[in-house]
Amino acid sequence: LTRIVFDPATAVDGDLETIRLPEGHGLVEGQLVTYSRGAGPAVTIAAVATDDDFAQAESGSGGVIAGAGADADTSMRSDTRAWIGANSTLLVKSIDLDAVHTSVPNGKVDSLQASVVGGGGASLDIDVASTVVAEVGVGAAITTTAFDLDAANRTLKPELTGYHVQAGSGGLFTGMAAESTTDVSHDTRAAIGAGAKIAVVGSLYDPGTFSVDACNQVDARDRVKNEAYGAIAGAGASSAIRVGYDEPTGVLDGPDAEFWEVEDLHPYRATAEVGAGAEITAIGDVIFSARNDALILVEPQTKTGGLAGGGGVDGEATVHATNQVTIAGGAKVTALGNLHLLAGRDVDGTRDRLDVNATGDAVNY
Repeated sequence: LTRIVFDPATAVDGDLETIRLPEGHGLVEGQLVTYSRGAGPAVTIAAVATDDDFAQAESGSGGVIAGAGADADTSMRSDTRAWIGANSTLLVKSIDLDAVHTSVPNGKVDSLQASVVGGGGASLDIDVASTVVAEVGVGAAITTTAFDLDAANRTLKPELTGYHVQAGSGGLFTGMAAESTTDVSHDTRAAIGAGAKIAVVGSLYDPGTFSVDACNQVDARDRVKNEAYGAIAGAGASSAIRVGYDEPTGVLDGPDAEFWEVEDLHPYRATAEVGAGAEITAIGDVIFSARNDALILVEPQTKTGGLAGGGGVDGEATVHATNQVTIAGGAKVTALGNLHLLAGRDVDGTRDRLDVNATGDAVNY
């Protein structure tokens, strides 16, 4: 077996269908030659980030009149993108393009008061807005044996030892509130740009896969406690986690309830898309999927005591989720295997999970 190395850019003549070999090749005219090109490099492009933020506040007061409160706020904004540039040309073995972001917000607030006349409170506000985009640029031309593009957006707010917000008061006249609000917005896109051309080639017996996936995940907990004891006592506890929430309009309650968001300013949206005029051909399966996952639990509680006592609880757990798979006008998708367009599940059968719970407890002694 003779192995000869040459530069295809200068040695191959496509018009004459000949290869000019270097001197000393040792071949004779008419000898069979097999020419094969290497598969090329495996390309990995990844933008991966994690942001961790914790807000904390504590107060305590006493006296004839006390009104000090404790408040903590945190706001997280992120934009994570991985892309192949417009009009790029790639001839490679495989492509793995990933954009992944994880937000980890949390907070703890404690407020304790003892006074003849007490008033104040404890509050925690958390706001998360995260954009994640994985994209092949407009007009790019790619030939490969496997193509995988993923956009993943996660927000994790774990349980704490004790409570996220805790307030306590005691005195002749007491009244204070314990409040916690967490708002989360995700805009997640996995996209093939307009006019891009992607070909997945190889063997019919072992074909590579073309996959584009967008996924959102929120796993968040919130616990709020308020205790108040006095001759005349009133206390409230409010806990809210709102994901993809915008103020709705319409009929909100009753058997004829029908409501909608006027504008999706704070989305919880996963989108897999193909731009106008793009062309995708694959020797195996083609998969586009977009899905959301949300696990939410809020637990407000009050304990009150006094000659006239009463504590109110307000728990809100809301998820407004959108999944989209879109093929724009003029785009062409050809799969010699199966073609999967999946909104609300992935190719393995995992469906959207929206596990959303709010529980409240109010105890008066």
